[in-house]
Amino acid sequence: MEEYILTVKIIAVDLDGTFLRDDKTFDEVRFNRQMGTMKNKGIHFVVASGNQVMKIKDIFKRISGDIGYVSDNGAVIYDGEDHIRSFNIDPIVYEETISYIQKISPSYGILASTDQSGYIDARESDKFVEMANLYYPNIVKVPNLSKIDKIISKVTINGPLDEYKKFAVELKENVDDSLVAKVSGFGFIDINVKEATKRNGLNALQEIWHIQDGEVLTVGDNDNDAEMLEYTPLSFAMAKASETAAKMADHRIGSNQDDSVLDLIDDVLAGKY
Repeated sequence: MEEYILTVKIIAVDLDGTFLRDDKTFDEVRFNRQMGTMKNKGIHFVVASGNQVMKIKDIFKRISGDIGYVSDNGAVIYDGEDHIRSFNIDPIVYEETISYIQKISPSYGILASTDQSGYIDARESDKFVEMANLYYPNIVKVPNLSKIDKIISKVTINGPLDEYKKFAVELKENVDDSLVAKVSGFGFIDINVKEATKRNGLNALQEIWHIQDGEVLTVGDNDNDAEMLEYTPLSFAMAKASETAAKMADHRIGSNQDDSVLDLIDDVLAGKY
């Protein structure tokens, strides 16, 4: 982490548990005003989320202005409508991963995602499909999830979070050490290649926008936010952040329920950061 702070030129926020209230809403009128001011000040707004880019764009469909997207935990990066980079899972490793999860934990719900769709085994329960639809607007059911002819950016499983550390170690030992499993919240464990982090996604946008690490402000609440919170000198964890996220952040703010991120953006625009 750099020891100095420059003028903020990127504000990067996680979504669930951070920017969004628990009911998945935010103050759109207030944020639209903020976006106009950010544009005038030359500040980029970036959503860094485990969500799929299509879902993120839907959430912000009534917001005016350009948004950067670091989606699928950093696996898929967009500058507005322009695709910048992807960190995908090798097809052979993907097939081995799905087969391994189905073997050791047949009760886990599994979803594989691209930047356009979420793929689910046709035998999955209606409850899991309904839950997945909250985060993936385009769900496709397939007869064999391990055999789909798509390049996959992320695998998500729904299982007991208290088992995830053990699962993460076993996944690397028994499938491939290129994979990393992280808790993304709300009962989900995400599996990406180790290069797919929110930090690397932000770095890809920084490169094309010519922005230094000391000009990036980050906000998050969960383990999948840790890398981006650690590398920026202005990093904020939410009041109910996970232990890992809180440890990596330099500051704490209030609850997502109280629009604390919008308050923070106002502070940035007022010159407090």
